[in-house]
Amino acid sequence: MKFLKKYKTSIIDIAILIFTILLTLHIENKFQTIDWINNSYWFYLSITILIVVILTGLKIYFEVKENNLIIENEKKHKELVLKSIKMKNENKYLQDLISSFKYQISKPLEDKLHDIYKKLNFNSNHRITIYTYTKGCFFSIARYSSNQNYTSFGRIAITSEDEFIFKVWNGENNCASLSDSKERKMPTKKICAHFLYEKNEVHPEKDKIGLVVFESTLKAPKQFNNGKFSEHVKDINSFINEHMEIKQDLKFAMQEDL
Repeated sequence: MKFLKKYKTSIIDIAILIFTILLTLHIENKFQTIDWINNSYWFYLSITILIVVILTGLKIYFEVKENNLIIENEKKHKELVLKSIKMKNENKYLQDLISSFKYQISKPLEDKLHDIYKKLNFNSNHRITIYTYTKGCFFSIARYSSNQNYTSFGRIAITSEDEFIFKVWNGENNCASLSDSKERKMPTKKICAHFLYEKNEVHPEKDKIGLVVFESTLKAPKQFNNGKFSEHVKDINSFINEHMEIKQDLKFAMQEDL
C-alpha cells in the first residue's frame, strides 16, 4: 500500500501509456486476427477508451491534490517563518525590557558592589555579580565591573545544572578554574561563589536566596587568595536584607525543610 501511495502517479502514467497503445492498435485494426476481440470490436474499443479516460481523470485528480498540498505546505511554512520572526522580535523586546528593568532596580545594589570592588582592589579583569534563585533558575539582579565589556546582563536566566553556580548551589566546591568558552562574553579563568541568605534572626545562614559570584580573567588573581570574600559577602547580604528583603524561593524552601 505504501508503494502504491508513493508511486501512484507513475503507475497511472504507465497504465495510460499501455492502454493508449492498445487503443491505437485497436483503432488501426491490429487485432482483427483475434476473433474474440474482432467479434466485439465496439465493446472492447469503448472499454479501452473508458479506461484511458478514467486513468487520465485520476492522474489529473492526484496532480491537483498534490499541487494543493504543496501550496498548503508552502503557506504553512511562510506562516511558521513569520511566527518565528515575530517570536524572536518579542523575545528580544522582552530581553531588553528585563535588562532595562534589572538596571533600574539594581542601581543601589550596584553602587554597593562598586564599593566592594574598590575594597578588593579589583581592576578591569574582574567582575562581581549577584544571582537570586527562583523557580529552578538563577537570575542576575546586579553586576559591576570597571570593564564595560563585562557589565551587560546577557542571559535572562541561567537554567543549566552544568553551570558553575548550580554546582556550588548543590554543594560542590565554591571556587574553580574555567577553560575558555565562546559562549561567555567574559573570558573568565577564575571564579568563586558565596551564598546569600534570607534574613532570619532565629536561624542565621539557613535560608539560601542566591549567590555572589566573583570572576577574574586572570588564572591566579591575588585578590582571590586573601580570604576577604566572606567578609564582603556578609556586607552585601546585610544590604540586601535591609533594603530589598528578598525571600527564599517557596518551592526550594519546602524541599529544604523536608
